[in-house]
Amino acid sequence: MTISKKLFRLLILLIPTGLFIASLTQNAFTTEYMKEEGPTQAIDIFIMGPTLIAGGALMEWLTWMANPLAFVAAYRFFVSTSEKQFYKKYEKFRSSIVLSICASIIAFSFSFWHEVLGNEAGAMSPIVSFDLGYWLWASGFYTLTIGILLFAAIYKFPKQEKDWPFSK
Repeated sequence: MTISKKLFRLLILLIPTGLFIASLTQNAFTTEYMKEEGPTQAIDIFIMGPTLIAGGALMEWLTWMANPLAFVAAYRFFVSTSEKQFYKKYEKFRSSIVLSICASIIAFSFSFWHEVLGNEAGAMSPIVSFDLGYWLWASGFYTLTIGILLFAAIYKFPKQEKDWPFSK
């Protein structure tokens, strides 16, 4: 049983998207602040992420940047593997590989953190545990990266337009 290229391409985009959306409904991690443990909602991090740098959370903001990297990687993968003949498809496809790998590395590196910024005054809060939201979030990036790499390995993305698998 073989899977069609279009279906495989769609699964490469839908599975990570589903994991990402599911992660937003969960707690990302639990921290201890002022001797009280409390969960941090993934949706709160996602919404407030762009403003983290304004509060002095540079490293947290850089970790949040895995989200736009993955979105751009997914978009470039979608564009470069579509049936329409866009310009520079090979470069877009290669960049989707690089961006998704970067997003996965960033997400993985966060698992080694021991504390995050607790408030704008610079107080740090120890991370007590990584919750389901974090693991779903990171799994979405890993799934996207593995899917793009599998697509590249199976369909051998061509360098010339005439060799494109969807061309007639």
